[in-house]
Amino acid sequence: MRESILTLLILPKEKAVRVEDARAVVVQRALQQVLGKQDVGFRSMEQEQALYAVLDKTTPLVVVLPIGGGKSLLFTLPACIEESRVTVVVVLYRALIKDLVSRIRNCGINCIEWKHGESNLASVVVVSADVAGDITSNGNFLGYARLMKDKGLLQRVVLDECYLLFTARHWRANLLKVKNVRLLGCPIVLLTATLPLVQEGELEASMLVRNATYIRASTARPNARYFVSWC
Repeated sequence: MRESILTLLILPKEKAVRVEDARAVVVQRALQQVLGKQDVGFRSMEQEQALYAVLDKTTPLVVVLPIGGGKSLLFTLPACIEESRVTVVVVLYRALIKDLVSRIRNCGINCIEWKHGESNLASVVVVSADVAGDITSNGNFLGYARLMKDKGLLQRVVLDECYLLFTARHWRANLLKVKNVRLLGCPIVLLTATLPLVQEGELEASMLVRNATYIRASTARPNARYFVSWC
């Protein structure tokens, strides 16, 4: 009887370890695919922590990593693992979209830029912040995203350089509309290299979100040369 009780106590823990080990293997393989080499690892503890928070659908999630700290990995790697689902990436500068789409495709991930009237799906859909929150025009992005949500395909919405949502809104009024993506009811991930602690409240107010989870790495820039990689 005592042995049976001990077995019941031990097996769930062993099973949990096996599940975590299997997950780590999947993440490692995806990391190799995204970075295009075999010898890979995370750039920081915070990057790894953020990656698993994204996979666990922690929401709203705010990740602050320094320039070159690997923010893009936080949406490319999950998309690699969940290739039959959709990750939406909202980009605040339209000029960056074509380059971002190209780099994601070079990782072997199906990626498209959303344009007005687009109906095709992809593992990563990149959309300009200028149109992401539009709720007025026919064939708007939110209508497209709702269809994905209704089909159970929409995994998350990622907003890159989210700091600009409230620091640049005085000259880009359309940024105020980006908060409408929260209406999709899916996990939201906010990425930035700059967000002072005192401005966390402003970010949450600009997106109309509360009680966000924050993962921060040091963004101090010592006098040193950096090898900057997009992942």
